[in-house]
Amino acid sequence: MFTLMMSMIFIQYLSRITTKEPQILQISNCSLYGHKVQNNQQSSYLMFNLKYDINNMVQFTTKQFYIAVIAIWDDKINGQQKQVVWDQVVLSKDKYGKTIDRFMKTKYPLYTIDNMRLDIQNINFEFLVEEMAYGGWFKKWNFQIKEGFSI
Repeated sequence: MFTLMMSMIFIQYLSRITTKEPQILQISNCSLYGHKVQNNQQSSYLMFNLKYDINNMVQFTTKQFYIAVIAIWDDKINGQQKQVVWDQVVLSKDKYGKTIDRFMKTKYPLYTIDNMRLDIQNINFEFLVEEMAYGGWFKKWNFQIKEGFSI
């Protein structure tokens, strides 16, 4: 048992040296959807086409992945803002969660507080992947989506 655990940790250490990237990673057709004002807070969802394939990132020690899309925009008052707008936990044995190609509404809205106006001119995205293994370290990758969107 000890040998098995040590080999899993050693393999995890060796795999940290090489960074894998998703085979496909793309966001397109981004637009605001459903603007709402409530209790000194403005919020709005995003609609976008998300396409990714992380099948090549799966190893035999992988238990699950946490995948998130982070929206990044500049606010005139507070500077750069980052918010998670969509996330999902995918088990390594799950056949369908490791590949997505669909047009969807975000799970979480973009929002402001303290009577500030939700003023987004340009928005960029970051794709976060965290791998949780059966043993060893968690691994985390951040991928910048190259194209930005004007809203």
